[in-house]
Amino acid sequence: KFKMVEALVSAKFDSKISRFRCDNGGEYTSQQFQEHCKHNGIQLEYTVPRNPEQNGVSERYHRTALNMARCMINDAKISKTFWGEAIRSAVYTINRLPTTTLKNGRTPAEIWYGRKIDTSNIRVFGSTAYVHVPKEDRSSKFADRSRKMIFMGYTPNGYRLWDPQRRKIVTAKSVVFDESPRNSFSLDYSEFNHDPEESGSETSHSDTETLKTESSDSSSESTVETQDDDFEDALSESNKPIALRKGERKRETPKHLQDYELQGGVDLVMALSALLDTKPTPSSFDEAIQQPGWKAAIDEELENLKKNETWHIVPRPQGVEIIDARWVFRQKTVNGADVKRARLVARGYKQKQALEEEVYSPVARMITLRILFSMAVEMDMEIHQMDFEAAFLNGTLPTPVYMELPKGLEGYEKKKLVCKVTKALYGLRNSPKCWNDCLNSEL
Repeated sequence: KFKMVEALVSAKFDSKISRFRCDNGGEYTSQQFQEHCKHNGIQLEYTVPRNPEQNGVSERYHRTALNMARCMINDAKISKTFWGEAIRSAVYTINRLPTTTLKNGRTPAEIWYGRKIDTSNIRVFGSTAYVHVPKEDRSSKFADRSRKMIFMGYTPNGYRLWDPQRRKIVTAKSVVFDESPRNSFSLDYSEFNHDPEESGSETSHSDTETLKTESSDSSSESTVETQDDDFEDALSESNKPIALRKGERKRETPKHLQDYELQGGVDLVMALSALLDTKPTPSSFDEAIQQPGWKAAIDEELENLKKNETWHIVPRPQGVEIIDARWVFRQKTVNGADVKRARLVARGYKQKQALEEEVYSPVARMITLRILFSMAVEMDMEIHQMDFEAAFLNGTLPTPVYMELPKGLEGYEKKKLVCKVTKALYGLRNSPKCWNDCLNSEL
């Protein structure tokens, strides 16, 4: 697999992989893999065991894909043995979703292929698919023209489907999908068609059948009684000619479809309301300074960092790792007024010197908080809560970090000067631990 990716990168970008970071999995520590990397000039970087944050971008992506695949399997109500197909389909979908790291709502697939991606082929995972059977594969003129399968994923020119009859994955292009809700109860009336040639055959019927049906409100059991005599009478009547007439019964939309249509209308209204209430939040510094109110939020954040003595402006050192930072913007409504917040976040994932440092910081588990609250109630004690503003900025770094002058910090020659960060800053690998050490020393 690695050789395939290596060849793909070489053909796509006309460049070679120079560095590869990975965990200590057996496929990465094997002698064959190490010799391949050494022969091709690829530098291997192994993360420290039980420190997934050292490969945070990849770990976060894996978790997102796994969560999506798990939900897809549960929603489709299929076996978990299809987890591989679910993850493949989830990754395909994620690569075609907008991300905050790309401007103008672009997707990773657009960046990779260099063009606008058509998403009209996206389907509901696990939905029913009817695959066209070519004429030459049909046994007779009355043979089925389609075969019922289960949608699994995508191919460059079609779809991946599970054939329950042959019990294997097949690919097809001419497919019709049924993506209607799978929780509805429906009957296939073709099952009740009687063949006159088999009317004389003996068929055993139970006196009582229990059918379990699920509704949107609750699960109930209904009992349907079938009598053998009534069934035989119905068969004898089936050979008589039937006068066709228009039914007098008033046809109504099934209740499960009414619920589905109503829910769709509610979702549309709520989505429209959320869209009207949502004000655009800038995704970059350049966008923020073009919108009113954000310049003041940026200046306020820089002033807080200056008062806290988070960094010192020093000449650019030689032979020292220098990282950069980015601005993150948020806005919320407080007492009917819009409050804009700007936060400077260092790109800590670029820190190489912190890979060997201890970065663990304890976090209270929810069960611990529940036990604490239960004890307080049992002992009739009061609980006080406090919030530390800009908590991370109170910690002191054990080793200074050099950072490029952030956008918005004016009056300095950025090519010759950098920030020598001595206080913990959001985004640095060891900022949580520094804040925890500071809190422990005061307590």
